Amino acid sequence: MRRSILWLVAVVILLVGPPGLHAQQQAQFLMPMFDEQGAPVKSFTPADLTVFEDGKQAKVLKVEPKVSPMNVTLALDNGRGMNDVLVHVKASAKTFINAIPAGVDVALMTTAPQPRYVVKATKNRETLLKNVDSIGPEQSAGARTIEAIRDVSDTWKKMPAGETNLVLVILGSTFSPEYVAKKDLEDAFSQVAAARGVVHSVIFKPSNATEGDAQLETAERFAQNTRGRFETIGSYLQLTVLEDIAKDLAKAATGGQFLITIERPAGATGKLGSLSMSPANGLTPGRITRLP
Repeated sequence: MRRSILWLVAVVILLVGPPGLHAQQQAQFLMPMFDEQGAPVKSFTPADLTVFEDGKQAKVLKVEPKVSPMNVTLALDNGRGMNDVLVHVKASAKTFINAIPAGVDVALMTTAPQPRYVVKATKNRETLLKNVDSIGPEQSAGARTIEAIRDVSDTWKKMPAGETNLVLVILGSTFSPEYVAKKDLEDAFSQVAAARGVVHSVIFKPSNATEGDAQLETAERFAQNTRGRFETIGSYLQLTVLEDIAKDLAKAATGGQFLITIERPAGATGKLGSLSMSPANGLTPGRITRLP
């Protein structure tokens, strides 16, 4: 009888394998995919994409279309030093708003003398455009770029995590210094990360404005940490970058987002490592959004 039991155990081990043999972990992430013209694709298959984690090949198990609602905040520097270019900033803000699809919620914020929502998130483009016209310059105060990012992160903290693509596009400048408590800044970083928000930063840095190094460094750090876009510009002629960002957001908002399930490389555990993609010819992957 004992020999029969041992034989049965041996058969089970052969069939199932020793502990850990099938312990390779699965993981998921979101990513848009575009065609050669930059338009979002409607579908592709696991065979069309090779994924590497920390240089080791993972197995793509499933590709599922997923379109999530988007919430965009546009924050504008109207502080000291921006008076001469504010008319161009406002024109660029209108172009930005018009480029965002009608179904996307957009909020409008100014950052001087302190961050203030001019319009809370709405789909009403007429209201947004009308309030862009109402923005005036603050001659005696500098913009609070870092505080604006922190305030937006406070708003994001109150929203259900993972249900909406949260995006901040902020136009700052180096016309005035700004100081924020280190704890407040780190809290903002944590809140943005928890919300899986994306920060796109554009900093106006003309040669005669050299006080805002803190804003510059912080805006760059937020953009890099959230896989957003970071740009410095020296002239109002370069404000067209706002329209470029809006067009990219429009692509993501109207489709092309996919939930991708992978089997991680052997031995990979914990948080996902560095991911790289090798798509089929004619496909271009977009920004990766990691899931908890």
